[in-house]
Amino acid sequence: MPKGVRNLVADEVIKPITQYPEYYHSFQIWPISKYLGHLTLNLTSAYGSVGDDKPRLQRLGALNWPHCMEGMNAFKSSEFCKNFNTHLLPLLFWIESYYLPSVRGPRPGKVTLTNCHLAEWNEWKMANDPKTWLDEHDIKLEQLLKWRDALLFHAYDTDPDPNLYVLLRSMPFNQRGQFRGKLRLAYDLYEIAELIRLFIEDISNASIRKEWDPRGHPASVWVENRYGSQPRFGDPEFLRAVVRQHGLDPAFRVVWLVEGQTEEGFIREYASRCGWGLESFVSIQNFGGDGAIQKKLSAVNASLQSAKESQCFVTVTFDWSTRARNRIEDLVNQGLISLPFVLHAPEIERGLFTIDELVEVAVTWADDLQKTIGMSPKDLALKVESRVRFKGETFHKAINSILRMAGNDFELGKGIEWGSRLAIYLNDKRESEYQAGTYSEDSISGIEKQIFRVQWSSEPFIDYLLSVSDLDSSKLEIVPNVLVEFGKESD
Repeated sequence: MPKGVRNLVADEVIKPITQYPEYYHSFQIWPISKYLGHLTLNLTSAYGSVGDDKPRLQRLGALNWPHCMEGMNAFKSSEFCKNFNTHLLPLLFWIESYYLPSVRGPRPGKVTLTNCHLAEWNEWKMANDPKTWLDEHDIKLEQLLKWRDALLFHAYDTDPDPNLYVLLRSMPFNQRGQFRGKLRLAYDLYEIAELIRLFIEDISNASIRKEWDPRGHPASVWVENRYGSQPRFGDPEFLRAVVRQHGLDPAFRVVWLVEGQTEEGFIREYASRCGWGLESFVSIQNFGGDGAIQKKLSAVNASLQSAKESQCFVTVTFDWSTRARNRIEDLVNQGLISLPFVLHAPEIERGLFTIDELVEVAVTWADDLQKTIGMSPKDLALKVESRVRFKGETFHKAINSILRMAGNDFELGKGIEWGSRLAIYLNDKRESEYQAGTYSEDSISGIEKQIFRVQWSSEPFIDYLLSVSDLDSSKLEIVPNVLVEFGKESD
């Protein structure tokens, strides 16, 4: 047996309780907690060296020791304690130096107080068969599995909220060491269970229950789907996924590319009117028009590649053009766009509103600025409609040309303010439809659905990898003004 271990396997597994408070090695907590389970265990951290030859210690406080002594002495002589003392405790001391580094965290090195380095342990292990050691100590693998299951169920039943296991297990060990009470007890028991599991998996092909799924944690389904049977505690990618699963990731979850300020103003205002604060999880990147995007194409691709590596969802909102359609299709085929998107034809205004509605928004804006249009909204709309239809002008070019010819000093601008006013108008329209009972899901625009999908992607249970794994860009059909959905992989 490696140097430093033998001295730890003393006959007095449960130390005589002679004073208050008392100290115990953390491996001794299981039998103590089984006896004292009906009492409140005020467990605090006392890991560390007490002399050169003492193991890590675990403090038990706030117990009425005199009232416990008689029962505890009887419990120490029970069959359970004898088996624990004779079989399981020596095994735990024997394997801890090898397996504890991976259980305690990613930092390698000497973590026990046994003066037993990993290299020495490995050398000893190569010269000694673990199965032989088990036979010599009369420990059957089946019995070890039963002990481990019983220990794990005890931890699970003690844990105030087992569903947080994957999150809390992802914390550094020194932070877990600050736990108190039942939570601390549960994680000391989980630690022992993990040590035993790693040992059993090393020496056998036994199928063994994981710490995060003793009785069907909801979190276990997510772990199995995403990472198979073994989460990678300490791995940055896994940690990011864990905190996202619990809604704690401070980073952006969505990168939303928009063509210009009108789109940005509309999206922000409409989401705000729906009660959704996009700022906390969406990075809206405004490229200042279609021409500007072409000039910044390399920067766009670099930004999207970075978003993909960070497991951020990506969506876009542009005006329709053959060039824009081809560019978006290329990005989808590269796997750089992961959420449904919208291309407005011929532009966002006319993709969402009629000419009459746009003129109504423009007149309201002019009134707010105390500007006089000089003609009725109906006449203005007819003139704009004529120029848009027969001259092929955009809405803004048409209305501003008409206003200038009429001698008005009001010019309808584009940008954040215009987009915001469009969003307010559309939101008011939807509320009126609700109240009148004329609302229909069929009338919802593509960008409204897009905003909903972006909000949906912020939910903690939406996993990036699982969500993008079934996107099939080969079935992409880009339709103007409609939310473009990806096809699903065929069975």
